[in-house]
Amino acid sequence: MRKIFLVGIFLLCQFTTASNLSGYLYKSQVDGVEVSLSFDDATSSYLFKARGKSYWYPRRKFDQIEKKHFYDIPSKDTEKLFQTLKKHAEISTLSKPTDEELVIYNLKTLELINDYTTPQSGPCGQNKVINDDVTVEYEKSNTEDHNVVELALEGDGFFAMGKLTGMKLELMTSNDNPLHGGLGAIGVTSWGEGIEGDDRGKTFGISGEVSAQFEKGEITLRKFSEGYGRLGSVEGNGYKYNGKMYKSQFIYDEEGKRYQEFLSIDGIELEIKRELGFDDVYVKVIGRKKEMDDTSGIAKEVQESWHKNLEGAKDNTIQYHYLDYMEKRRGYEAYVEVGKKFEIYRGDKSSLEATAYTGLQASTLGSSERYVSVGGELKAIFLDENEGSVFPQWDVRLYGNVKKYQDRESGMISGASLTRRFGVTDRGYIYVKAGMEYNADRYSKEYGQEEFDRNGRYDIDHQLGVGFEYKFK
Repeated sequence: MRKIFLVGIFLLCQFTTASNLSGYLYKSQVDGVEVSLSFDDATSSYLFKARGKSYWYPRRKFDQIEKKHFYDIPSKDTEKLFQTLKKHAEISTLSKPTDEELVIYNLKTLELINDYTTPQSGPCGQNKVINDDVTVEYEKSNTEDHNVVELALEGDGFFAMGKLTGMKLELMTSNDNPLHGGLGAIGVTSWGEGIEGDDRGKTFGISGEVSAQFEKGEITLRKFSEGYGRLGSVEGNGYKYNGKMYKSQFIYDEEGKRYQEFLSIDGIELEIKRELGFDDVYVKVIGRKKEMDDTSGIAKEVQESWHKNLEGAKDNTIQYHYLDYMEKRRGYEAYVEVGKKFEIYRGDKSSLEATAYTGLQASTLGSSERYVSVGGELKAIFLDENEGSVFPQWDVRLYGNVKKYQDRESGMISGASLTRRFGVTDRGYIYVKAGMEYNADRYSKEYGQEEFDRNGRYDIDHQLGVGFEYKFK
């Protein structure tokens, strides 16, 4: 009955005298260029101006303004403006509906009346049928709220994050050799020289994730694997020389494979990021299941397979004999991060923003995995248009992170990445991401010590990935 009552109020408002609702809802400037939103009562349309261009939207399509011009408006004004726009559209529609809006609402009224007066058979829903003095109740299917997912995401939704706004799929890889050894395979570079790594320290990584983006946050499910390597040896038989006993050390097996100690860290994690709604502060929480092993794991299997395949292309490709030198470790971890974003610059076609954060990790694997951290990033975004919608075509990111472990070990990571998006539809984008990272974290140092002693640095981690992003609004 509540819905029929609301529709009745709407129909009643059709016959009332409406005041003129024309005028500006918002007006500002970006780099000296007007950014404004106004309403024309005569045509029941909104006019949005930005970047020296004008865009008209019928009132019934007011939500397209947020979808297509989100990046045209200073971030400090977006939330308040779109709330104002939504209220204005509702009030002006009730006050002075167009003929098209009347048809739509009258159809909805007929549908609602039909729902409440016609009994539904079957297991769903509840309706009342009055027959003489007997009232029979049936379960009625709700034609507007039947979708459980949409209902759960209504209003504040899951974790009070608001409505679902987008989805993202991403696959990222990393290697101490650029293009995963591709340049070395065709002779452009030499293995172990310059930008090419030599399988010491962090040598390979891969991660895949799916993200659900909300108005006030993001939920991500991620699976990852990281591989670290160092050269190893096997003790041979003892022998006596000058009256002293010695043991020989073998660095190759009978097949000519080089002994290597490898660590594969594999895990799956759930990340929840929530914007708190004031001063651009956010909280991030990660729950993780992790496994550390020397003879199994995705990273180990990929490296072994890759070197075997390269052996067919180049005769001098090294092959490894992976040693069993440690016990497998399994455990659970929880990470909490608090951060703040800063808008440094926002122009017509670009913007610059910074983020600073601090984090804390707890782990059942012991003090070697527990740490506190501080970090930050600087990101430049360059905008373009895709079918009338503004989107970040390029973004460049510089970042750094410092950790202090419970057992007094320290770690540091710094890097840069470049992302290029390609519009597929007015809401869907494919993107390519590439980057370089200097990793001096715990296991990079432990397994890359030989590289550091020889060259005074650890190998560069080369990153390459692809993804698909879709925006619902």
